[in-house]
Order: sequence, then C-alpha cells, then structure tokens
Amino acid sequence: MPTPGICLPTMAGSSQHASRGVTTQEDVQQTSHDEDGEGNEVDDEDEEGEVGQGNVPPLVHRRDANGKIIIHPLANALIPPKEVADAINYAIRKQFFTAIDKWSILDEDTYKKWFGFFAEKVSWDPRDHAAVERIFKKKGAKRLSDMLTKVRKKPDRPAWIGDDAWKELQEIWKSDEFKKISNQNKVNRDSKRGGAVHTSGRKSHVDVALELSNNLQKDLDPDELFLITHKIKSGVWVDTRSETTYAKYKKKLATIEAQIGETGGDGVQKVDGVTKLQLWTESVGGRTRGRVYGTGDLSANLGRGCTSLIQQSQNSHGSMYVSLEAQRAAREIQEAKAWADEAIAEAQEAKAIAQTQAKMSEERSQNSANGSCSPNHASNSHPDYDDDLDDQSLEGDT
Repeated sequence: MPTPGICLPTMAGSSQHASRGVTTQEDVQQTSHDEDGEGNEVDDEDEEGEVGQGNVPPLVHRRDANGKIIIHPLANALIPPKEVADAINYAIRKQFFTAIDKWSILDEDTYKKWFGFFAEKVSWDPRDHAAVERIFKKKGAKRLSDMLTKVRKKPDRPAWIGDDAWKELQEIWKSDEFKKISNQNKVNRDSKRGGAVHTSGRKSHVDVALELSNNLQKDLDPDELFLITHKIKSGVWVDTRSETTYAKYKKKLATIEAQIGETGGDGVQKVDGVTKLQLWTESVGGRTRGRVYGTGDLSANLGRGCTSLIQQSQNSHGSMYVSLEAQRAAREIQEAKAWADEAIAEAQEAKAIAQTQAKMSEERSQNSANGSCSPNHASNSHPDYDDDLDDQSLEGDT
C-alpha cells in the first residue's frame, strides 16, 4: 500500500455565487435509507447536480508529491467526499470475484486489498489513519450497497463483476430472505422518519457545507446549510417537514436572542455556536439512528462541544477541533510572523552595512592622521622601471 501523504487541511480563496436560474420539482431528490439522505452517490457517467438556490463554487483540494488528492476526516466524513467516493468505487471494481452482497460478509483478505486499492487513489496524514479506515468502512458499506442496487436492475453482468460472483448474486437476489429485507428497507425509506427530501442530489452535505462556508468566509450555522439544501431555486421548500423544521429553529433562536438582549443591555452579544447547534437538534426532534435531520455526515459535530457545524474532527493523533475562523486566524498570525521576520532580517542587514561603513570611515580618518596621504608618497611604479627615463625623449640623441 502506498505511504499516505502528509498535509494539513486548507481552504481555497473566496468566490461569488454563480448566477441563479429557474428550476422545477425535478431538482428535488428522494434520498436513500440515511435519515437525512445526503445523497452521496457518485456515478461514472453522471455529472454533479446543482445544489439548492444556486451553485456554490467548489473548493480546490491539495495533492501530494505523487499527484494524489490528500483527504482528511471531518465529523463522520472524509474530505473531499466526491474524490473519496470515486476511490472507493475504484477499489471495489478492481477486484470483485466473489459474491459479496453486503459489507458485513467481506473477508479480511479482500478488505485489505480493497483498502490498498483505495490508497492508490488518495493519500492522508499517517496520524489520521485510524479515522480514515473507520470512515472508509462506513462509506464502503454504503457505496457497495448502492453499486449492487444499480446493477441488480440491469439484465447484463457488468464488466467489474466476475462470472461466478454474478451467478451467485443472482441467486441471492431471488431468495425470500433478500426480498423480505429489501421490502422492509423500502418501507423505511417511504416513512416520514426513514427518509428525507433535499435538493443536493449526488453532492454530499459535507461538500455543500464546506463550499458554502468558504464562499461566505465564515463558520457555518445549521440553518444556513439547510436553506441551500432544502429550498429549490424559486425559493419554495421541498416539503412541509423542512419548512416546519426551519420555522421551529428560527423561533427558538429568536427567543434566545431576546433573552440575551434583556440581560446584555446594548444588544451586542450574540448567540454562540454551541447554543445554535443545540437549538437545531431540538428543532428537528433529536437524533434518529445517530443522525440529525438536515446535517448529513456533519451530525457528529452536534452535541459534543463543537461551536461550528464544520469544525474539523478530532483525529487519531489528538489534535483539537479547528474552526474555519480559527484556521484563518492562524494563517494571519503566520503571515504577520513572516512579515516580522522579514523586517528583522532587513534591519540586521542595514545594521551590518552601517557598521561596515563606520569602520571604513574610521580607517580613513586614522590614515589621514598618520600622514599616509602626503604628496611625497612613494612611487607605485614597477621595481624594475627607471622613472628617470621619463625625462628623456623617445627619439633619443640625434
């Protein structure tokens, strides 16, 4: 397996929203069995769809010395999600010779090979390895399920599935046990709490959140992400649930702001990020299967002391959560230090020049006092040259 690259997460510069157009209800995507349904599928033939009320400019991600995208954990996701999904897709397709119809029956040998293939496409800080592998397993299970669901609807065997594996899968899909589980999953997706409607399509909530935060140049609140992912471009909510949820949150937020105004007096104080995340969790009715409606894989950042929806995850080597504003402040400190170091270097250089000039001036003064510049100076001609010959004519005596 290739050695993972080392990198610290960075943000690209800010940019403006793209122009907004008219959309229809076809932009609304029905999600999978995930509670908030972030729709994190990536197909080879499909381009990423538009998101919410306008396109959010994508971030530019760093690459290692081998040209591989450098990934890092964020809550329960790996950043950038699309490149991670592509790498998982590549790993599964590269070797599929046995009928692995679900991740739970994956043997250790095949798992190691798939994880090795995954590392051929992306790299990461070695200290993030435990978090990367944990999230890889979670995302791999979902990705495998999506891939098999897609091919099951087609009559012909796809090239990436071996002949024997395809025949075994056909038998599994015909079994009563599989049909029972499939029907139950459909019921869950159709239920109010089993699925959710949103506009992000195949683009993950994490991608949308990071790009929106970068565009706004601020840490992101849950309602800001929700507006982008649950309203179509015409400004209409995707469903009643999303509209009701947003209204509940804004009402709770207004109540807290009023209380702060009464105690603060001047009204300068604002509701902190921790409180906003708590209010959002309350507004959506708490967690369902560990997830919080409207936040996707960022659900892990709600209710554990985070002050922002997109704070960086605490990784395996124990680094603290870092928000976008904290990252920006750190960059400003580094820039100020660089300027200070440069100013110090210039001052030291100027001091050295001044000392040299002072020394030269002092030497000239001492030479003048010692008469070393008198008009009766010694001849500078060559020792074998006769100065008296200069008084004779070049033509000689005639």
